[in-house]
Amino acid sequence: MIRLTDLLKEIGEASAKPFFTKDEIQDYDNDYGRHGSFETDSGLMVEYEFSDETDGGYTFVFSVEGSTQQGKKTSVSEYLRIMASIYLVLIKFVEDYQPDYVKLTGDDKLGSTGQKNKIYSAYLEKNKSALSKLGYQMEKNGSELLITSDN
Repeated sequence: MIRLTDLLKEIGEASAKPFFTKDEIQDYDNDYGRHGSFETDSGLMVEYEFSDETDGGYTFVFSVEGSTQQGKKTSVSEYLRIMASIYLVLIKFVEDYQPDYVKLTGDDKLGSTGQKNKIYSAYLEKNKSALSKLGYQMEKNGSELLITSDN
């Protein structure tokens, strides 16, 4: 079982390596915004989407094997690599498209309220200098996290 405290410690040490480099990320237009996917070393399919909001922002969601909650059991190491890869996807999207904001909403499994947002927060907090260099910051808005433009 993956414990939140173990995940946050690992994130804090920034030792998880993404499955790809930023230059290898490819996303595509769809009816709702932009989407992409990647496969982990063990063969899990991770899909992500930036849904276009009407006010210049986007809502971001990702799934593992089709589930936004807990689709497949995975090792702590693989889960952290997925999260590191998702963070890289977020940074690349912000660099390429300069949205007004990106709304991150964690879809936790039953009984784990706020766990994904805590993990998102930890990654963003650890890497806030990268966001700042791009002119963005992280804001908490109730149960949502926002990456917002300083402009």
